[in-house]
Amino acid sequence: MRRAPVAALAADPAPSDGAEPADGASAPSDASAASDGASAASSTPSTHVYVVLIDDAGFNDVGYQSADLGAATPFVDSLAESGVRLRRYYAHTSCTPSRSALLSGMFASSVGMQEKDVLSDSPFGLPLELALFPERVRQLGYATHLVGKWDVGHAVEAYWPTRRGFDTFFGLLTTGYDDYFNHTINGGMGVFTSLSNGTANAAAEYDGAYSTFAFGSAAREVVARHDAAEPLFLELAFNAPHYTVSVPDAYRATPEFETLAASLPDGHSHLRETFAGALRLVDHEVEALVAALKAKRMWDDYVFVFASDNGASCMGDGGSNYPLRGRKSTPFEGGLRVPAFVHSLKHAPDARVSSAVVHVSDWLPTIVHGALRQAADLSQNGGVALDGANRWKAILGEDDAAPHAVIESSYVDEQFAVIRGDYKLVYYLNKYKDEGACCDNVGWWDADGTDVLNASAPASGVFRSLNLFKILDDPRETTNLLDVTRRRLSDEAATALDDLAEIYCSYYARPCANRMAPALYYEAEDADAIMGAWSDNGDVVTFWMDDAATQDAYPLSAYGYRNDSSYRAIEPFSSCGKRSS
Repeated sequence: MRRAPVAALAADPAPSDGAEPADGASAPSDASAASDGASAASSTPSTHVYVVLIDDAGFNDVGYQSADLGAATPFVDSLAESGVRLRRYYAHTSCTPSRSALLSGMFASSVGMQEKDVLSDSPFGLPLELALFPERVRQLGYATHLVGKWDVGHAVEAYWPTRRGFDTFFGLLTTGYDDYFNHTINGGMGVFTSLSNGTANAAAEYDGAYSTFAFGSAAREVVARHDAAEPLFLELAFNAPHYTVSVPDAYRATPEFETLAASLPDGHSHLRETFAGALRLVDHEVEALVAALKAKRMWDDYVFVFASDNGASCMGDGGSNYPLRGRKSTPFEGGLRVPAFVHSLKHAPDARVSSAVVHVSDWLPTIVHGALRQAADLSQNGGVALDGANRWKAILGEDDAAPHAVIESSYVDEQFAVIRGDYKLVYYLNKYKDEGACCDNVGWWDADGTDVLNASAPASGVFRSLNLFKILDDPRETTNLLDVTRRRLSDEAATALDDLAEIYCSYYARPCANRMAPALYYEAEDADAIMGAWSDNGDVVTFWMDDAATQDAYPLSAYGYRNDSSYRAIEPFSSCGKRSS
């Protein structure tokens, strides 16, 4: 099936498919997850782990569940349809937060990485006291390699991938590049190269190369060099189809592209067909990678994860979250719920669709404790339990009664979402509602930036900041159950409201020292030093601070408890109200 009709979204399987009950009031931790499908590690695992990320692809953007891009990703579709498709997979709302969660096993707001994407001149990064995914598996005997987009910090050398557990790195340090060919950013003092070969030097041999081709080629080189007897952890993080999406002119002239464009609905935009073409080229590179793995006999014992990092922007960049509400950077389903699947002929042999809630922060414990069955201690920073949980049994469709909550939170934007079981609580300040429908952010956008439910959309100015949705029955988030007075809520909905508010209240009440939210922008007086360091490095983006300066200049969170409107919104429904009295 290629289409994702509204009816199919609403008809999620019953909780026997691994969905979680809505009872209970606290989010689980990974403290005891090692016992869930894990056995004591007695030897080096033999299972290879491959993680493939695409960038800013929305719910409607991968063929196997798209209403219009059914021809864009045929090989990826074949893997998805013979694997486990995750119908309720959630990321964070933008690039840096999601990658931080993937690598650390923590919600981005727990480690201070939720407020802003890392740009070329951002002075912050994923806190150094955290042990990251590649460090964890390297301790188990894995070779670890990253190809593609990093985007979690590079201001100091200690933030770089090869200092955080990866044996090698080739790719983009940051989101802030001009296009898919020149791999540069404009820093205000000149044009600087952002493509790195793992050191402070530019990867000059790839100058002018289309990034998808460059990353696919580099990933195959990793496989070619690798000893197949040694377990491999490979993350391949494409920057496609992130804005500004493009394809090579030569590809646009091919019969394949013409056929792909012709498969789109009448009246589609030029950007939508370009977006489709960029995904088709990613599909080719994934197919070539799998062929290389098979040639090295590394496609027998493996776990392959494919996912997008957040929802599509939907503002004229060609992406689509249809039929979900919202866009990238919002806590609605369109910002969070994205395509993802797991493929493993040995460890997950039964093709199926799972309605279990899985979050990007879950991959670390799910792979290490679940798929690899290792009993390693994954706690962070002196015993702090992971926010992520081992979801392997849920993915396989086995019994999974453990409650699981997903939390999206931003203190600067004053927004959050808490998802558990059938219900979702959302707080969102529609700060752009007076800038026109193109910036409303809370509508139901198609691939061309048109609000497809305009008649009932909040563009009219009718919008409540606090929303409760029964998300299984209302995946499009059209009916806010709080539009009625609380005494008219059903008992089930009233209980869900209290439980979700209490989950967020308990999470919000963690000590600020555990948040580690850094400064978001460099100081104006730092600009010359940043650009000067890059210029001295041959116009190549590099680090410009030392480790000590990072700790001195950008201390832990200055955000105070109870200072934002999202906290005040949940006070009536949780113990937060008691704490305020």
